[in-house]
Amino acid sequence: MDLTYDPRDPFFSAAMAKFEKASSVMGLSRRVKQELCHPQYEHISYVVVPLHDRFEPVNGALEASGSEQATGDLDLLSEMPCSRIDIDMVDTDSRNSIVINQRLLENSVLNIRNGSICLPGKRLYRLRKDITHTLKCYRVQYNDVRGAYMGGLGFAPSVNLDYCKAMGAEMTWRTAALNIPFGGAYGGVKMDRSLYAGEELTRIQQAYMRAMKPVMGPERDIPGRGQGVTAADMTRMMEAYLGGDPQRHMLRGSCTGKDIRAGGCQAAEIAGGMALFYCIEEWFKTREETKRGIRLALHELDFSRLTFIVRGFDETASACARHLVSRGARCLAIADSRGAVIADSGLDVEELYSYVHENPFNSEKSVLGYPNAEFVGPDDFWSVQADVLVVTSSPWTLNGKRAGEVKVDLVAEGECNCISSEGDDILNQRGISTIPAVIGSSGSVIASYYEWLQNHSLHGWNEEEVLRKLAFSIKTNYAILNDISKNTPRKTEYYDSRPFCVGREVDPSTAGMILCLRRIEQQYLLRGLTLSR
Repeated sequence: MDLTYDPRDPFFSAAMAKFEKASSVMGLSRRVKQELCHPQYEHISYVVVPLHDRFEPVNGALEASGSEQATGDLDLLSEMPCSRIDIDMVDTDSRNSIVINQRLLENSVLNIRNGSICLPGKRLYRLRKDITHTLKCYRVQYNDVRGAYMGGLGFAPSVNLDYCKAMGAEMTWRTAALNIPFGGAYGGVKMDRSLYAGEELTRIQQAYMRAMKPVMGPERDIPGRGQGVTAADMTRMMEAYLGGDPQRHMLRGSCTGKDIRAGGCQAAEIAGGMALFYCIEEWFKTREETKRGIRLALHELDFSRLTFIVRGFDETASACARHLVSRGARCLAIADSRGAVIADSGLDVEELYSYVHENPFNSEKSVLGYPNAEFVGPDDFWSVQADVLVVTSSPWTLNGKRAGEVKVDLVAEGECNCISSEGDDILNQRGISTIPAVIGSSGSVIASYYEWLQNHSLHGWNEEEVLRKLAFSIKTNYAILNDISKNTPRKTEYYDSRPFCVGREVDPSTAGMILCLRRIEQQYLLRGLTLSR
């Protein structure tokens, strides 16, 4: 079998570079490698979604055009009485189009002429009818040798087959790294959700679930939150799957990432950040013990000695940063694609979180415009000196060039593929430690597993219990990863790293992949697969 990758899948091919390196280092069976280098199933479907009629703004087009039509519209605008609409009570999309539905009719006084309305400020809107969109849907089921498929759903423009294959593979590695009895999958809809109003998003989600329901289920393939998806979205997806099933309470595990009131998991929103924090805490503990020559308990760690910077202030990074600051660490800089805010004395992370994530006027969720810190360009961020860099931004953000610029002792990867293969090599050459995404980005995966367990047992855990279980899972598997990296096989009260070490030291990223692949290989062996090297 040909083990090369399709050049039409550049993202998947690049994402598999670490798989190729680790499989070579550990001597992975060629047969198992053949099983893992491509997905088991690729499902593609199209859904046709009728949208509501809209009033679309046309003022910008009038100003830019001197046509006869524009002149007539200007005359109409001068004569037409204004309509009264409570904009907070109606549905709009990112283009400020006003959706025509029951809410609009109940909360407005409309004066319509020739299919147009005028709003205060001489804003002209024209009726647009008969809108129908055809959207492409995906579900890639990558591997289920360790258990049912599990993985996210994304509603974003970047969703395509290449992306879903890469993310399905990453989910396969992460469930294995955490020793969770599931495989990996990923799917979603290629769309820009900002163009749709609330009711229309619900229609799209229901149509997706109807199309993919035959290949999903709580014992077959469990979708969870992915790019551009909220807890409310996953709750609606569950409802679409359940339909009129008479035993609907037994099928709540058909989706994860739901609202807590619909069977979601406590602490799910902070699980990704807390998992990354637990890894940083273990790294910091080891560093302090090495410096001071004594063993330290976790409560003896002085986090005021730790500084950090953050690239990408999403849900994972913000939760990690807020917890680090609560323990006494100092955040020197936070950046996104628009730029960075820096403060030598430390940023007020709670205030910045409110500005980015809770500010109704910050539609782009960016640090741009934050008033209480110095603003610099996005490239200036990489030269800020600190102990730890937390990176959770888009794929390959930390490339070779930036890996050569960073001035930190540890890079903590909180999302898949933030560090390119070249960047990873340069960090290792410079002696900069890394927490690979296969562990650092796995908090949400564990939360999904815990949610599935609770749904099946019709039982609920409180936040303290969830975080206690999360900490144990992350820390034990991170310890195994470090033993593989340093080639220090041992058996402790909590884990045994001897079956995973390969007889020589390897970089942390390769160690993480070896941990995953060895556990997957063991499953093939247990199932009687004939392995020839």
